[in-house]
Amino acid sequence: MAKLCDYLDGASPQDSQEFLTTLLENLHANLKSTVPSADAEKTASSYNGGSVITALFQGQLRSHLVCGKCDKTSNWTLEESLQRLTKEEYFEEDQWYCPQCKNLASVRRLVELAAAPELLIIYLKRFKINTYGSREKINTRVEYPISGFELRPNVIDSQDVYDLFAVINHTGTISGGCYTAFCKHGDQWYHFFDSTVTLLKESNLVTSGAYVLFYHRTQRKPGLCGIQNFGNTCYISAAMQSLFSLPAVQEYLKTWPSAPPSECSTDPAHVMAAFSETVGNIQKGNVAPSGYRKNIEVLSLGFQKFSQQDSHEYIMCLLEKISKWTETNHNAIQDGVQYGVSPITELFKGAFQSTIECTSAGCLKKTVREDPFISLSLPVPQQQETIDLQKCMEWALGSSIDTKSNTWCCSECHAFSQPRRTTKILTYPKVLIVHLKRFHLNRGLREKVNTTVVFDNLLDLSPFGVTPSLVASYDLTGVINHYGTITGGHYIALRKHDGKWYEFDDAKVTPITAEEVVTPVAYMLFYQRTCPA
Repeated sequence: MAKLCDYLDGASPQDSQEFLTTLLENLHANLKSTVPSADAEKTASSYNGGSVITALFQGQLRSHLVCGKCDKTSNWTLEESLQRLTKEEYFEEDQWYCPQCKNLASVRRLVELAAAPELLIIYLKRFKINTYGSREKINTRVEYPISGFELRPNVIDSQDVYDLFAVINHTGTISGGCYTAFCKHGDQWYHFFDSTVTLLKESNLVTSGAYVLFYHRTQRKPGLCGIQNFGNTCYISAAMQSLFSLPAVQEYLKTWPSAPPSECSTDPAHVMAAFSETVGNIQKGNVAPSGYRKNIEVLSLGFQKFSQQDSHEYIMCLLEKISKWTETNHNAIQDGVQYGVSPITELFKGAFQSTIECTSAGCLKKTVREDPFISLSLPVPQQQETIDLQKCMEWALGSSIDTKSNTWCCSECHAFSQPRRTTKILTYPKVLIVHLKRFHLNRGLREKVNTTVVFDNLLDLSPFGVTPSLVASYDLTGVINHYGTITGGHYIALRKHDGKWYEFDDAKVTPITAEEVVTPVAYMLFYQRTCPA
């Protein structure tokens, strides 16, 4: 090591990032000088005159000087920290001579990344000179993405996405400290402290000691990517993934606006733009944490930030907002007549037929009414370990005598009785959301029911319809699971993609088997009608 980097001769503390830079520079020079003459031309062509080091690690920055009077731009290439990519620097009046307008003018400098490397090393500048002229360390915690780090906002004509594979940490002060490393091997993270190696949870990767970050470019399969959590936003991420699992929603996306929201507002137009861009990024396989942070502000719909929220309640509010926008902005033509219609209403809205019959002797009074629904909420029993979804359907959609009340008065015979109530499905929605009611009141306190509800990939609603002969078959596309209790928990989405199932735990995507879809924590089920289409 001392021969490679002469300043390492001795036992004094050294800077890990400085050593890494010197190491790569020496390896690059050595590889260029030791290429056999027979392969020199081929190698130079393969690496554009460089080496495998430059091919892997070298990017390129483009810097602009813009004249403050005539907007004349001057370009050159320089190597600078990634931290200054989006920062504009301003120089005072009469500090730069513009060769076009021949004036001394103020100038602003813009820096963009013109080319992204295969392996991206990000150096966090934690050491600075303070007002007293001495160097000190900055211990600010830097939040960085573990997967799906997108350079698109800063790279010219690029869709590059990066995943973290290593971190160098520095603990201590500038005068004395220790370096450790976090490295990923396979699907597992490890903590390297000199000769000691221990397992590391992914949740413990981001620390205030992070000094150098290592990313590699990754190819994301369209439709398979997670969404970064910005603090208790898992209920939003799970909702986005589950709604995207529905082919009908994907079809409507083709006609929905793709422009990002111009401001953080709960106005239906801004909510629609944020939803469309977020789901569109999932469809393209791009996670965009930089733009998604603003979308989260919009998509939160006024829900209290950084607090536990209910995913079912959130989805109902989201669909209501989107429906309001589409009612006034989406036109459809039927029988030659153009009218305003909401695609959300067309997709998710169904209707119940509720019947109340008087049970008094000799009275035939029957009251029938229609009730629209967006989701089907089903009761879950507390005292059972498992129950079939069909049984939950029978409890919610069937006929029964109301034995809990004798206060119902028949408008025809004027007798108080226990009426017969019957609920059937009158109109089947194209998309069915099944909400399993796992939270209930027990002596004034809300508790969670952990009964396993067994469900299949195929659901037949025909027995629960007003017309049982009408075929109503549905295919399962997504599931939202809730882990934890009513006071604190976590939402994870399961989604079918190209016939295979995947688990979406915020930004982490893991393939699972079909047998792993049914669990005691299933909270919402998403079905799309298949017959008739």
